[in-house]
Amino acid sequence: EERRPEHDSCQEQLERARKADRVAPALELREEAERAYRSASEALDRARRLLPDELTGAGADRLAVLERRFQQELYALEAAREAEKRSARIDEERARLNREAQADEELIREADAWLADWDTTRTALKERIDASQEAATRAEQLAGQLAPARRRLDAARRRDALATDVRRAEEDHTAARERELDARKFSLDLRERRLRGIAAELAAELVAGAPCTVCGSAEHPAPASPGEGHVDRAAEESALAAQRSTEEARSRAEQELGLVRERHATAETEARGDDASGTPTVAELRSLV
Repeated sequence: EERRPEHDSCQEQLERARKADRVAPALELREEAERAYRSASEALDRARRLLPDELTGAGADRLAVLERRFQQELYALEAAREAEKRSARIDEERARLNREAQADEELIREADAWLADWDTTRTALKERIDASQEAATRAEQLAGQLAPARRRLDAARRRDALATDVRRAEEDHTAARERELDARKFSLDLRERRLRGIAAELAAELVAGAPCTVCGSAEHPAPASPGEGHVDRAAEESALAAQRSTEEARSRAEQELGLVRERHATAETEARGDDASGTPTVAELRSLV
C-alpha cells in the first residue's frame, strides 16, 4: 500500500508510451509527406524561375496548352529536318544517275566508233595473227637448229671454267705431294736417329741390381746416355702420324684432280660436237647462236 502511488505512476507512463508508439507511424508519414511537399514546391519554384516573366504566374492549364503547342512545333521542325535530309539524298542520287548516264553515253559513243572501224581493225588484226604464226613457225625451225649450238656454247663455257679448276687442282696435288715427301723424309730421318740412340733408351730403363734385358748383367758400370738430338718413341710416332696425314691429303687431292680432269674432258668433247677440225672458242660458238 505504501508504494501504490509509485506503481500507479509507472502504469500511467507505460500507457502513454503505448499510445505514443501507436501514433508514431502516422507522425512519420506526416513528416515524409511534408518533406515531399517542400521538395515539390522547391522544384516548382525552380521551374517557374526558368519561364519568361509573362509566364511566371501562369496557371497549369495555360502551361499545358503552351507545352502542347511547343511539342507540335518540335514535331514540325523534326519533320522538316527529315524532309531536308531526304531532299539531300534525292539530290545525291540524281547527281549519281546523271554521272552514270553520261558514262553510258560515252561508252555508247566509243562502241559506235569501234564498230565503225571494225572492218579495218579486223583486217589489221588478221594480218598480225598471220605474221605471228609465220614467225612462230620460223622460231620453231630455228630452235631446232639453235639447240645443239647452245648446248655446245654452254659446254665451252663449262670447259673454260673447268680449265681453271684443273690448274688449281694440279697445283693443290703438287703441293700435297711435296708435303707428303717432306713428311716422309722427316719421318725417316727421325727413325734413323732413334735407331742410333736406342742404346740410350735401353739404358734409361736399367735399374740398379736388376739384370739388363740385353746382356743379363746385374751391374751397369757405364750406361749409355742420350746424345745430342736424341729422338724418343713419342717423337717418332708423331712424325709417322704426320706422314700418314699428308699421304691422305695427297690421295684426296689426286682424286679431286682426276674428277676435275674427267669433267673438263667431257665438257671439251661436248663443245667440239661433230666438228673434228679443232677446239672451238666461246666467241666462235657465240657467233653461231
